[in-house]
Amino acid sequence: MAGVINNESDQYTDEVQILVESIENHLKQGPSSPANYTIYRVLKPLRDVKPDAYTPRLVSIGPFHRGSQHLLPMEAHKLRLLKCFLDRTSQSSLADYVREMKNIEKEARQCYSEIIPFKKDDFVRMMVVDGCFLLELIIGWEERRQDPVEPIFNEIWMPQIIRDLMLLENQLPFFVLESLYNLYIMDGAMYYFTRSFLTDFLPRSPSINPKESVPRRLFNWVKSIFHSPSESNEDWGEESQDSTSSYLQMPQVNQGGASHLLDYVRQLLVLQEPKQHEGKQPQRIHCATELKKATVKFEKSNTTLLSDITFKEGVLRIPSIHIDDLTESLLRNLIALEQSHHYEDKYVIAYAVFMDDLINTPEDVKLLQDEEIFENLINLEDVATLFNKILKEVTEPHELCFSHVYSELDSYYNDPWHKLLAKVQQHMGSLRSRYFKNTWSFISFLAAIALMGLTIAQTFAAFMYGKNGS
Repeated sequence: MAGVINNESDQYTDEVQILVESIENHLKQGPSSPANYTIYRVLKPLRDVKPDAYTPRLVSIGPFHRGSQHLLPMEAHKLRLLKCFLDRTSQSSLADYVREMKNIEKEARQCYSEIIPFKKDDFVRMMVVDGCFLLELIIGWEERRQDPVEPIFNEIWMPQIIRDLMLLENQLPFFVLESLYNLYIMDGAMYYFTRSFLTDFLPRSPSINPKESVPRRLFNWVKSIFHSPSESNEDWGEESQDSTSSYLQMPQVNQGGASHLLDYVRQLLVLQEPKQHEGKQPQRIHCATELKKATVKFEKSNTTLLSDITFKEGVLRIPSIHIDDLTESLLRNLIALEQSHHYEDKYVIAYAVFMDDLINTPEDVKLLQDEEIFENLINLEDVATLFNKILKEVTEPHELCFSHVYSELDSYYNDPWHKLLAKVQQHMGSLRSRYFKNTWSFISFLAAIALMGLTIAQTFAAFMYGKNGS
């Protein structure tokens, strides 16, 4: 009997030990601290609103979508670009890249918000292939974008590839790219090449140089697509600026510190220093057409900064944005990033809230488009729908980054003088539309006034003559 009890006790102890070892293995695989998370799955409520906006269409980067059936054809192209990268002149070999990735494998694995079920060798292989593929895109873009032989760099593929690289779930830690790049050539230019690569996909102003290449003009949507009418030579490092084109003004960003490509795009779009909030959250603003009735004027900002929304002396300045079929995906993934990651200021969400307030109908979109704040490649109703639905299931911050703009707009809108001026302007508009529908109507009105003036003058002169004569 004692033997039976001992056997049961030993079996129980063995089962406990097996469970302990299993849990310890899971603990070793998982991140050592939640603070290590930089790459996340999109929160399910957000994903359910529009799943396609967060799902890669052409290429997988990182572990979350690796192996998806519709992305497998791209693997052959990734290997081809890996070979192109390895063929570049460098003192490092494939063995050096693999060795370096093995050294940082644990650190890279801990950047993901969930346990990655890949074996170490599979994870390292993924980092080498995906990392070198990205580097060849970034470094080789300027060299090969006009190469008709290379299908990756044409106007059909690149917009979709860039769109996929901007997805929250489709990221590699940026230090993986830096480690690979430093083995290729340690010149400290990783961020320079990355920034140059991204800015080549910025929207251009309407005065774009007609001699510019077709790919450069067709790919102008990434990096939020915020643009301004001018850019200094110092920002772009050019010796001269073509008088027929006007480039974008790049914000000054701190070199280094990006978690991944999407985070770096966000750095390019917002201020790096936190803004001072005014404590009490103001009432939400009126829509654009209502603000215009209160004599508010609209102009586009002078920088690419998404955070560059200001109101001064009756003029509301907003960054100009180029909107096409791919814009929504970028904005949604930036919002998802801010929902998951801790930022001092959630500028992208604040921008979306502001634009949602400003736009109620297609007429509001038309007003902003007329002021060149919007450059649309989709119809007005779709733009209104985009901003009216983009915040569904998004948790808005208690304090918005533009609280001072809200307060100033609210004070301006409720000022009795501005309301009176708005009514006067409205009546003048009614008079113009009723009596001065065209130039000839206006000329006839002036002629009638002149004739009336002459008649009064003639009558007065006759009266004075008669009086003097008598």
